[in-house]
Amino acid sequence: MAKNESIPYVTAWGTARYPKISAPDTKGKYADGKFKTDFVLEVTDYVAAEKTLNAAAKKFWPDADVVTLPLKTFYKNAEDKKAKKNAEGRGLVLKSKYRSAVFDSKKKALPEGVKIGGGSIIRIASAIFPWSKSEKMKVKGADGKTTIEESTEYGISLRLGDVQV
Repeated sequence: MAKNESIPYVTAWGTARYPKISAPDTKGKYADGKFKTDFVLEVTDYVAAEKTLNAAAKKFWPDADVVTLPLKTFYKNAEDKKAKKNAEGRGLVLKSKYRSAVFDSKKKALPEGVKIGGGSIIRIASAIFPWSKSEKMKVKGADGKTTIEESTEYGISLRLGDVQV
């Protein structure tokens, strides 16, 4: 697999949740300096996205047992998430280091200063790309001895691309 390999992917129409599309996320607990949005989908669109992402995962990591996908269930607050109740929907998480081009429904570019708010109905042209992360972990054996083992996590992510509002 080539490191820069990706698969183009255009989402169905969905709802932006906490979008940072017009400016990078630089304030708050989860600030990482990236352009990003949570993207809530209808159930049928979520199932289709899950199918597409699983196919991409098999293409990028055919020998991996477990592949992390950018699918998420959204909750109103931490207590609901911990109890796994009152889900606000399921969808995708998209991020990018670069500002996206934003278009209106007639595919005309919007001015750079226009802010996309939460609840906006959007569609995103994105790219599915692979990633892997290796880390060393201390493992305690049955004999009580601790050894250091290296494990690798495999996954795919969605790069935030052009946005249509």
